[in-house]
Amino acid sequence: MSKDELIKFAQDQLARWKEKANGPDPEYSAFARGKIPFFEALLAGASDTPQPWEQLGLLDAVNDTFQKLGKVSSGDTFYKLPAEES
Repeated sequence: MSKDELIKFAQDQLARWKEKANGPDPEYSAFARGKIPFFEALLAGASDTPQPWEQLGLLDAVNDTFQKLGKVSSGDTFYKLPAEES
């Protein structure tokens, strides 16, 4: 996945979940609202957009988890890896 594809994915996911966040089912709406902060943070991180510290912390926590699981090498950042393919 290229950097541009990752950005498009984050944009599409944001649009999808923002639309569902105020739906008739309160549990599903809450589920949708839970996804929005991650995709906002991912979009900002992948786009190299300045972001609030909370977003950076969220991405860093996910990155630390991926590193611990062996999915991302130590020293790498999961949302920056696609940049090498762009």
